[in-house]
Amino acid sequence: MGEIAVTAAKSIKYEGAGTIEFIFDNSTKEFFFMEMNTRLQVEHPVTEMITGHDFVKEQIKVAQGKKLSVKQEQIEKKGHSIEIRVCAEDPISFIPCPGKIRRYRSPKGPFIRVDGYAYPGYKIPIYYDPMISKLIVWGKDRKDCLKVLNRALQEYMITGIKTNLVLHRNIIAHPKFKDGTYTTQFIENEFGERKQKDFFMYVDEHVFLISAAITAYKEEKRKDISKYNYQSQWKNTGRAQSMRTQ
Repeated sequence: MGEIAVTAAKSIKYEGAGTIEFIFDNSTKEFFFMEMNTRLQVEHPVTEMITGHDFVKEQIKVAQGKKLSVKQEQIEKKGHSIEIRVCAEDPISFIPCPGKIRRYRSPKGPFIRVDGYAYPGYKIPIYYDPMISKLIVWGKDRKDCLKVLNRALQEYMITGIKTNLVLHRNIIAHPKFKDGTYTTQFIENEFGERKQKDFFMYVDEHVFLISAAITAYKEEKRKDISKYNYQSQWKNTGRAQSMRTQ
């Protein structure tokens, strides 16, 4: 695929970042050309994670008329990477769900990358794509990568709006996704008939209840400073000093 993509780009004397898409038939092991985008794809962080190169930086260099900082034969692919799109949408109907984000906590740690913009209080607008962030993880192989992704999804928390986080948790737990035998009909065939409650089958009920209790306790104990007759310590100190000098 890579060789054909390069040949196609050279045949039209193309310069700059570009992405050629193919579709692969797993039964016949054939692949077919779909389209070419004259830019980096949304999934370009996957390539960056397994090669260690910043392709956005390289794209800007080429646009400025500069040479690439690395040659093709110098690029080495290591490990396995997966990217998911975290969107403000209903996990069942896929309908966008704009609104105000109440709480937001993105996952941290080794081999986890989050390209996003959201924060507590941010309002997802109705005018644009509902994507909130891209979650990208890396592992030494697919099995290890899925472990990192599972941990990252467990840490990811967004409240106030509907998101597809719970759908992603169900997808990566599915046997066909784990062994890589899924197809373009995967969602339709495996999740098309599921109800809302079915998507929470992988959520530990005890952990959920404990988490809810802790959150409620913290909300109750949080102090609202507006309810207190608070005076500046600078004022109090100034008054005390002025009384001493009188």
